[in-house]
Amino acid sequence: MKEIGFEERKKLQLDILKEIDSFCRANNITYYLAFGTLLGAIRHKGYIPWDDDIDIMMPRKDYVKLLELYPSDGRYRFLTSHNTKNFPYAFGKVIDTLTIKNEAIRPKYQMIGLDIDIFPIDNYPDDIDEAKSWSQDIKSLQDKMHHLMAQHAKGRNIQRTIVRNVLISFRHLIDDMGICTVSRYVGCIEALSQRYNEKQTNYCGIVSLATYGIKKRNRKEVYASAVDVDFEGNKFLAPAGYDEYLKDVYGDYMQLPPIEKRKTHHSNKVYWK
Repeated sequence: MKEIGFEERKKLQLDILKEIDSFCRANNITYYLAFGTLLGAIRHKGYIPWDDDIDIMMPRKDYVKLLELYPSDGRYRFLTSHNTKNFPYAFGKVIDTLTIKNEAIRPKYQMIGLDIDIFPIDNYPDDIDEAKSWSQDIKSLQDKMHHLMAQHAKGRNIQRTIVRNVLISFRHLIDDMGICTVSRYVGCIEALSQRYNEKQTNYCGIVSLATYGIKKRNRKEVYASAVDVDFEGNKFLAPAGYDEYLKDVYGDYMQLPPIEKRKTHHSNKVYWK
């Protein structure tokens, strides 16, 4: 198989984003650029130079609508735990079916294809301490799920490597036997993420991913409307309150990080089929 290089990967992911943008606009589905993709759009008008992924987010009702309407027979597929066996995430991915992505997780849970992440936006509780506790509960579930997905690996210390791999084998066994499974944890995270959706709250955000913790909790006014922003020579949607969103997540987001931190946080390889 031919490996796909860094720049070509970014172009392919941009093609996925263009497809999703077109589909969402045609079907009245609200979405916004998220995380580093939104930061890149505002600070660099495109990818963060050392980054290599694309994230978008959408209100839960639009996430469900996309799942219901998106075609299942084209080059791009919208995968979630509701339509894909062994899907190991409480959010969705749109993949390019002409590619294969190898990640540092068990083969059983590798989702075939270069992808972009799609995160549902759910309600957060107004009480900050309650929100922090709830966020920590989701992180605990996610950590346990990741333990079940871990691959065997070699380390510098032989004894620690043996102990770690024995524990990994045990976790694989209880997962494969159905005693404690990744799918169960995904279901728990999805249910927990929607706990406050039937309540009137003043805050919302991406709940189903533990990364950034409580920083993902934003005032609902942030998402009151959408605006077009530039990204790699194209126009995509961002929340009108993107400045507040980015400050919540990153602080002084226009300040570049130190040179030693300017590197991708992913460790996967992608190939053409």
